[in-house]
Amino acid sequence: MVDVPQGRVTHWTPTRLRIKVPALRDNPHQAPGLAQKLLECGQIEEVHVNLHAASLLLRGSSLNLDDIGAFIRDHRLLALDLQGARRVPVSKRIVSPLLQANQKLNRFSGGELDVAGLAFLSLLVIGAYQILRGRVAAPPWYTAFWYAFGVFTKVLIDKHESQKNAR
Repeated sequence: MVDVPQGRVTHWTPTRLRIKVPALRDNPHQAPGLAQKLLECGQIEEVHVNLHAASLLLRGSSLNLDDIGAFIRDHRLLALDLQGARRVPVSKRIVSPLLQANQKLNRFSGGELDVAGLAFLSLLVIGAYQILRGRVAAPPWYTAFWYAFGVFTKVLIDKHESQKNAR
């Protein structure tokens, strides 16, 4: 019976999954075959092997941790420990679709427009329209909520971008 290497999920988001595999340090020749097998799982689009860190970084547009764990177990690729998987905070679940929309809008507009720019232009037009109608009082509750949401997501997006650029 072939020994299955141990793997431990250390990080998980809907688009990224990092698995530490200590055996990769001692057996780096196993990495290409392991990466190729993982690509057979329909959810995984890319596998990056880091032999120095003894880890695998799996990427995909929508990664389901349970399905990938089942695929890895069923194909006896790793003895996978899912207990170390960090759950995704609500804020990241909110920001992730916004980041994807931002990327699509940026591509669609040839790099000239992003979600923040679109929101700015929309609010500017709405504000000008309200002034022209003679409505210059304090903003209503839904506008205040929109501003709060905008500040919240802007901070998270900036944090995500700075972390991405630091890699």
